[in-house]
Amino acid sequence: MKKNRLIFKIFVICLTLLGLSIVRSQAALLDVCPSGCTYSSIQEAITASSDGDTIEVGDGTYYEHLNFAGKEITVKSINGPAVTSIMGPDGNSTVNFASGEGPLTVLEGFTISHQHNPQRWGLGIGCYYSSPTIKNNIITGNWNMNWGAGIYLQNSAAQIIGNEITYNGSAFWLGYGGGGIYVYNPGVSAEVVIKNNLINHNEGCVGGGIYAFNSTLRITHNQITENNSFRYDDYGGNACGLFLQEGYYYLANNLIAKNFAKTNGSSTAGLNNGLCLDMPYYSRVINNTIVANEGHGIACSNFYYPYAVVLANNIIWSNTDGGINPDRANLAVTYNNIQSGFTGTGNISHDPDFANPVALNYHLGINSPCIDSGTNDLSTHPDLPAYDIDGNVRPLGLGFDMGYDEFSGITCEDADNDGFFAAAGCGTEQDCNDNDPLTYPGAPEICDHKDNNCDGTIDDGITKNTYYLDIDGDGFGNPDISIQDCKLSSGYSTDNTDCDDTDSITYPGAPEICDHKDNNCDGIIDDGLTQNTYYLDTDGDGFGDPNNSIQDCELPSGYVTDNSDCDDTDSITYPGAPEICDHKDNNCDGTIDDGLQNTYYLDADGDGFGDPNNTTQDCSLPSGYAVNSADCNDTDPGIYTGAEELCDGIDNNCDSRIDEGCSASETGVISGFITESSYTPIANASVYLLTKSNILASTVTDSYGHYSFVGIQTGLYKISADKTGYALNYEFAFVRRPRTGTSASPEEFVNLALTAQ
Repeated sequence: MKKNRLIFKIFVICLTLLGLSIVRSQAALLDVCPSGCTYSSIQEAITASSDGDTIEVGDGTYYEHLNFAGKEITVKSINGPAVTSIMGPDGNSTVNFASGEGPLTVLEGFTISHQHNPQRWGLGIGCYYSSPTIKNNIITGNWNMNWGAGIYLQNSAAQIIGNEITYNGSAFWLGYGGGGIYVYNPGVSAEVVIKNNLINHNEGCVGGGIYAFNSTLRITHNQITENNSFRYDDYGGNACGLFLQEGYYYLANNLIAKNFAKTNGSSTAGLNNGLCLDMPYYSRVINNTIVANEGHGIACSNFYYPYAVVLANNIIWSNTDGGINPDRANLAVTYNNIQSGFTGTGNISHDPDFANPVALNYHLGINSPCIDSGTNDLSTHPDLPAYDIDGNVRPLGLGFDMGYDEFSGITCEDADNDGFFAAAGCGTEQDCNDNDPLTYPGAPEICDHKDNNCDGTIDDGITKNTYYLDIDGDGFGNPDISIQDCKLSSGYSTDNTDCDDTDSITYPGAPEICDHKDNNCDGIIDDGLTQNTYYLDTDGDGFGDPNNSIQDCELPSGYVTDNSDCDDTDSITYPGAPEICDHKDNNCDGTIDDGLQNTYYLDADGDGFGDPNNTTQDCSLPSGYAVNSADCNDTDPGIYTGAEELCDGIDNNCDSRIDEGCSASETGVISGFITESSYTPIANASVYLLTKSNILASTVTDSYGHYSFVGIQTGLYKISADKTGYALNYEFAFVRRPRTGTSASPEEFVNLALTAQ
């Protein structure tokens, strides 16, 4: 009977497992993207999902809050957090786990950012009585005045793996903190795992990077750097990087570096350490590198139990206030490298010889005293880490190295499987190229431009020939550029007879073409081709210069076959061109402006009448000439045919008579004023009446500058004036008295202006 019952129970269990398998095999894949997918909202997909489903999210920014509602599902981005973001539209947690979710509930591959709410904790991610897996996310830019701006865990055993938790901030007074991560698990023994995360540039009053209270944490393989504990009051920040209080804590393979704390007055205060352990129940700090923090590297205080903190295989160096501040604590400190030293078995105090601390690279250098200096005694330290921060197995040498890095500077690898190692000291001769199985010490040398046998010489012992550069690829090489090689390389030739290696149609034996080159390399350009005479046609009129020619096998540009141009600088001058009036022989017949010229007469006095005795031939009226020859005196502009006859003893009108119609008894008056240029009268100025060269009379001006000459016969006179201290503006003026019987006034006025000197 009992046997039958047992068989029945096994049958029921098998059916149950089979049913579970069937359910799991029916897990769905739900797709989300801004457009074109089944769902455009991640929360819509979560609501529609069932346990075991996977929700894949396309690139984009999703403005919503997520609540997993206790479902065992995976929500992950397709292309990672760089292109997939979730931003809650108000000040609550962007992602909320509050329904008992476990490790099979997974959030992966998102940027969760930009939440601001002074009163809300866990603005990025909040976990309440839930233990999801949160991995490979970027959690950044979340700020509050409460606990855990980036991630908030309460009564949770969440796994925080492979995330970047950066630039989050929690509170600046009243003791709030944990800008990156806050954990509060009173009475919960489940362990929170914080592994392989980058936790940097976060801020909080207590513990800028991580603050945990009454919790159990496993913190491994993280980089916790450049976090800030900052307060606006006068109490100062506590524990720059991590503040772990009243709980059970295991820390291994972490880098805790360059964390700092400040108060409002910019002076440092508070505990100010890389790591602070405050009243812990039991904590083990193994193989960490704690360097360059403000304050002490580690501060431990107010222990309930003796030796509640074990420190082993750590490097605690270059912290501003020293290595460890025990503060009444009983510590078990062994096999650490601590600046300024610390009492304990295996402890040393030597420069760790880091690789590049400026770049936050605190891996060990080849001469580091921390190599093989840690303890590997599992009987006293059963929780020694099996791997370093990079995943290298511990130990690699004779013993554990101190710090988060197990030195692996010498690695015996044979990447090309040729039996020889790339590194020295691995039991064989050193391979000079561990990526080529044909290259190793003693290998046969082949023609491949490599040092196959690792003796330092390429292709040694192989016959080499001379090859000539063949740039133009015509098969004939440049005799002036050659190499020695064991084989013919691309771009080279065995021939060295090319006379122009830049032209592929020029080589010995090439057909000669008319191109002004020696195509066949016989030393003669265009040989064997008919050469003709061509004449330069500079002006482009189609007629060439008979005095400028070349021999060529084809008509060059700028040349013609004609040679009859009489002026190759003028495009309108050539045989048969129309003759125009331009003082040139346009039609090249030897005569300038032929058929276009007339006779013109010199007009020296510019009165419009020419000198019959002074002529020129031209096709247009030249300047200074007239078309008539009617001037009898070409030196006087007042004398010409038809001019007014004056009583001046001259034949003014060119009628061969002098002063006809004049009366000697007719007289008149010449008067005027002598003034300055501003028309101010000049008194007592001397005024003269002259013919062409003789003074006929003189007088002086009155107080108004007036003068007059009376009884003056009709004729041509000059008026001149001067006075001491003045100069003439004009030398003289002409006065012509009209002939008798005219309507002109019997008195002529001539005014002169003098300039004061």
